[in-house]
Amino acid sequence: MASIYEQLKAFLDAERLVALATTLVVPEGVAVPLGAKLLIEPNGRTTGSLGAAALDDAVRRDALRAQRREESSRRPYAPALAGATTLAEDDAEIEVFIEVFAPSPHLILFGGDHIAIPLLHYAKELGFRVTVVDARSRFANRERFPEADDIIVAWPDKAFAQLTVDHSTYIAILSHDPKLDEPATRGALQTDARYIGAIGSRKTHVDRRARLQREGFTDEQIARIHGPIGLDLGGRTPAEIALSIIAEIVATRYDHQLAPVAEPEPATPATANELEEAIEVAGD
Repeated sequence: MASIYEQLKAFLDAERLVALATTLVVPEGVAVPLGAKLLIEPNGRTTGSLGAAALDDAVRRDALRAQRREESSRRPYAPALAGATTLAEDDAEIEVFIEVFAPSPHLILFGGDHIAIPLLHYAKELGFRVTVVDARSRFANRERFPEADDIIVAWPDKAFAQLTVDHSTYIAILSHDPKLDEPATRGALQTDARYIGAIGSRKTHVDRRARLQREGFTDEQIARIHGPIGLDLGGRTPAEIALSIIAEIVATRYDHQLAPVAEPEPATPATANELEEAIEVAGD
């Protein structure tokens, strides 16, 4: 069986998301080895141990959250998780460093239409690797997308066979053509993609949901689709719509729940003096 380091190297070589937990501080009297390691995969599978099953389980849960945020952290844990009941110092804690190894995020654009051009540019500026997929060669070519890392001229089902889609992958379905969008959506729902967004109006998305339900997809699966795609920024131009899409992707990448716009506080009734001042200013 491969060692933790061999497995970590395999994940890094394949540019796959993974986390490695290491014990940094172990209070005296706690039966946990200093420097013990636990490798945590995005699907929850682990290799190695920190020395106690309950501690492993607690760290695994925190590591999965850290992977969703792509953020390393140093975290304290109660010695009781390792079976310790009495310690010399009551506030002593086990400290574990959870190091997240995140590959460059991968954005796959299904449909090389006008919105895809600024969206690809925004994504490259933010460090994404970008693949453009379209069965129409006039929309998927190097002249149209000089910044693309990969361009695949194929129908979605053929394209998915050429793509590695994992938790660091984000999919935007943009063509407005059901012959492309529908198979791309069905294919995306069968992957571990972190984000799936599909262009179209609210009515289009309602129809899409009904169609997918008839095809046997569950409500939980369909709920993964961001539709209409992007945050409601009020934009109308291709560049503005692309901005709303990349903003939603970034929020998803860091597991950030966007708060609704705050309601404005009710205005305080003006005093007689304030009304008089306002009338004087207006008169001037």
